[in-house]
Amino acid sequence: MRDNFTPATKRILAGRAAYKCCYPGCNHVTIGPSTASNRVTNLGKAAHIHAASPGGPRYIPEMSKEERISLANGIWMCPTHADMIDADYTNYAAETLRLWKEYAEKEAHRLLMNLDKRTIHYPTTLVWLDAQLIFEGIWKTADDHSWTIVVKHFISGSIEELRDFAPFDRSTGMRRYIIIESQGDGRLLREGFTWSLNTDNDYEIKVAVFPKVARIDPISIGSDLADTDDGDILIADGDFKRISGKELALQIIRRILSYPFGTWLANPLVGSFFSRYFYAIEDKTLLNRFIKIEITRLITIPVYQFDPVIDPPELNFINRVLEVSVGPEENGFAPLSLSLEWGDSTTWSGTLNIRLHKNYTPVIMEEPPDEIKNFWNTLGK
Repeated sequence: MRDNFTPATKRILAGRAAYKCCYPGCNHVTIGPSTASNRVTNLGKAAHIHAASPGGPRYIPEMSKEERISLANGIWMCPTHADMIDADYTNYAAETLRLWKEYAEKEAHRLLMNLDKRTIHYPTTLVWLDAQLIFEGIWKTADDHSWTIVVKHFISGSIEELRDFAPFDRSTGMRRYIIIESQGDGRLLREGFTWSLNTDNDYEIKVAVFPKVARIDPISIGSDLADTDDGDILIADGDFKRISGKELALQIIRRILSYPFGTWLANPLVGSFFSRYFYAIEDKTLLNRFIKIEITRLITIPVYQFDPVIDPPELNFINRVLEVSVGPEENGFAPLSLSLEWGDSTTWSGTLNIRLHKNYTPVIMEEPPDEIKNFWNTLGK
């Protein structure tokens, strides 16, 4: 059984978007006169952000029927884009769709009231290219080959630095990557940016990206010994306790986030910046956003960027992080409240205790293995 929108809800969704598609850049009018006299043709669709029935895109079992058929769970789109966000739903997160909806409704209100665009506060998302190059932007369009983003406000860096940003970091010998906060997705950069100024005099960048790294089912990661937050091996019934599947996946998340990036001699690219961000960012809201970006990096960016099958992202059994909240330090740990979508499309919410490291010295990797360098040299050819 589908939890379908009522006709009244569909009319409100359409009217709030001025009967135009909410997909950025589409602006397709979905209503007009029919070929028959005194008739109206409406081609628009009230698409569900979270699916109306099990097995559908972005479905959440815990949602009630009232929530599924509510205005908050709908977005007005033309037939093409309504079908696209459902058919390729892993490319379009619920948070992204909500941002697009909010933007379209604010733009419709502005045009209705004949307001100056500078008076409207449009929704943006965090776009991460480098610790020194972070900006608020509007994630406009995406496919598996390129992303288009409108640059709105720099948190770190400047437009000049963005212009000079290259997809290959020669100082470390690694390819750079891009992460979109709302989308919960990151990709390695294939080539440089193309630039344009839009009608609002904002920069739009189009970046060529490598395809999405495949996610895996947590059940396929095998088994391991269970340990405590302190790293001690757990004993159960007089023997070492073993765990597998999602239980092991949660332990791996905790381990990786607790391990400072760059401190393991065997592979300096393993680990996370969790502790560094925790002590460096005082604003709790911004800290939560940075931690979400960091976990997204661990989900989507291969460790060596060589072969994602041989050397995959450390947390590639997660499809997307949904919500993040970091609590205050207690006895050397930070509680991390986390909501995520597993690689099998089911969801989990809970709290993990992440060990903190206030002072640590990362290992300096002078140059990567030869096979990695050879692979980089062939990229883009």
